[in-house]
Amino acid sequence: MTNKQYEVKEYLSSLRFAEKMIKIKLEKIEETRELGLRVNCVLSPDKVQGGRRVNIVEETALKVVELINQLEKQVDEYRELQKNVISLINCVTDDTQRKVLELRYIHFMKWEKIANLLGYDRRQITRIHSKGLSEISEKWKN
Repeated sequence: MTNKQYEVKEYLSSLRFAEKMIKIKLEKIEETRELGLRVNCVLSPDKVQGGRRVNIVEETALKVVELINQLEKQVDEYRELQKNVISLINCVTDDTQRKVLELRYIHFMKWEKIANLLGYDRRQITRIHSKGLSEISEKWKN
């Protein structure tokens, strides 16, 4: 695999990483919401003088809003990256190569599943994949 092919592969693979980061952010939002609900249940309504601690429930709600804003930004970036990856894959002229690339980099399928779905041997799928990467790398502009 040439350096250019490796760069293309890494770029196409970045879509999966971006999706994982979105899932992590969603989990963090859910954890923070649950924490806020748990804290809200155990807080007593009595006011305590002393420390400058503000309402924990309010802090939690603000944190959730901040996380949601970050998530929206990540989702926008993901959509843009997805659009770019699809455009690159659609540049491949061979239908089978294009299907393999789509299944691998857009639907995140494993090699074995792609091979079974398309009716090829796993080794054939990796060769088809390599040819598709070669075609993209010839058209790739940094």
